[in-house]
Amino acid sequence: MIDIENKNQLDALVSFMNENREAKGVLMATLLKAQELYGYISEDMIRTIDRVLGVPASRVDNIVHFYSFFHTTPVDYVEATENYESKQEKRYKSADISVDGKNPGILDTYTDLDSYVAGGGLQGLVSALSSLNTTVIQLIKDSGYKGRGDGGYVAGLKLEQVANVDDPNKGVICNADSLSRALDYKIIKENPFKLIEAMIIAGHCIGAVNGYIYTQDVKDMEKAVKDAYQAGLLGDSVLGKDIAFNIEVRYSADQFISPREVETNEYIERDLNIHRDKKVVDRSFGIYGRPREYYISEKCIGCTKCAKNCPVSCIASAPKVRHIIDSAKCVRCGMCMSVCPVAAIIFTNYVANVETLINLPDIILKGAEAYKEAGNPKNPGMKIISIEGDVNKPGLVEVPTDALLGNIIADYAGGSLGEIKGVRVGGPIGPILTKEALEKQIDFEAPLKYGLITGVMEGISLYVIADQTSILDIALKSVEYSVKESCGKCTPCREGTKRAEEALNSLSINREDALNKLENLAEIMSTASLCSLGQLAPTTITSILANYKDEL
Repeated sequence: MIDIENKNQLDALVSFMNENREAKGVLMATLLKAQELYGYISEDMIRTIDRVLGVPASRVDNIVHFYSFFHTTPVDYVEATENYESKQEKRYKSADISVDGKNPGILDTYTDLDSYVAGGGLQGLVSALSSLNTTVIQLIKDSGYKGRGDGGYVAGLKLEQVANVDDPNKGVICNADSLSRALDYKIIKENPFKLIEAMIIAGHCIGAVNGYIYTQDVKDMEKAVKDAYQAGLLGDSVLGKDIAFNIEVRYSADQFISPREVETNEYIERDLNIHRDKKVVDRSFGIYGRPREYYISEKCIGCTKCAKNCPVSCIASAPKVRHIIDSAKCVRCGMCMSVCPVAAIIFTNYVANVETLINLPDIILKGAEAYKEAGNPKNPGMKIISIEGDVNKPGLVEVPTDALLGNIIADYAGGSLGEIKGVRVGGPIGPILTKEALEKQIDFEAPLKYGLITGVMEGISLYVIADQTSILDIALKSVEYSVKESCGKCTPCREGTKRAEEALNSLSINREDALNKLENLAEIMSTASLCSLGQLAPTTITSILANYKDEL
């Protein structure tokens, strides 16, 4: 951590303020810059901003305490993973690995690289590296495999789109702090080399040499990464081939919005955990498009919107002329990207969650046709889900994508503890399905069929609610979770979650008024919130109001 008294850092910040004092949004840009330099914003720093910019310290203090991404005390930031240089003889070469068609299961335990290789690990990687990246991408497309993240986007197509971006700085970003956190934690603890193997395969597909793993469990992941460097699995020569790939481990902020694609990029770029608008779906979004810089592509139409909205005036522009970003002045706030009408301001990375990645080695080894034999033909393969609540055997299980909800509970969780009255699907803010849904498939292809929301593919969990469990307790825990996870940027989410919690606690005082308030809050939050947390926070409540109102 850099001390506030460090004169070089202080001079840099004062110089930044003096150079940009007339720019639009200079206060926010200065606070971002201060946190980038020092890691937090102290009272001394607030007084310095007051002195140099002439903004009252009280106003600066209010802004710092309003936004949750600003820190007022030192934070132990995790330094970027160093490029480990092996002092040992490299143990694994591609010629030493016999491809027998086996690959360790996703939920198997291999805590060291020796046991992983002995169990058949790296077979998919060897096969991928011996083929052209276009061949590997086509195989993944032919398998019909869909990413296990938001919306189930076609994995092969997403890889192909990023592969077609001509930029040497593209990378692979793994959201190892997704809505399926139990799975992410298990993989990093028990099978981290499966994830490393998968990331190298993804890097080979898109032509990237850098990867980033975004996780709370930094120490375990960094240990696995270090072992991989020492073994020759990572570095300038992967498995002895003329192929390079490096992995950097980054610390997760542990909030609901952290796993979202653009928010992950935002955090890796600037250690800020905040929702960032993405007006146009562009699969080349990511971090460090031109290392730590935004990049204006040939798609620029010269509309000047980015320049007019830039808070530090770092974009040179003229009507109908491609703009240029001054990287020395840019504070990487994302404003230009959010207002660009043609998505000309891009990054170039492949972003995926853990489960999406770790299936890649198996698909490559099995082949497209064999992989499609399991699960729903429209969305083939297996899906890892978490089973919790009133069941005999809670935990993580891997089921076909066409499994019946009732069969999953009976066959994989040992049945329920009492008569089932509902099953919450999709995590702490997911809807509660009535027991009639037990005879239906978990339809990953069309989650809206059950009133579910896009994203159920990623955070799928089944929380079984038996007759002895209080529906009111379920509702309270759901809103408590939403209050805790809200980043506070938008009013509907920040205030709506708190007011919903108050309404639930006032049911015993004025039940009718509280129920009406919950219904109104749900409508406002779902339509006016900026990101999916606020939009989906009322989902559990609305399903309870529809099917279990009498139990409140």
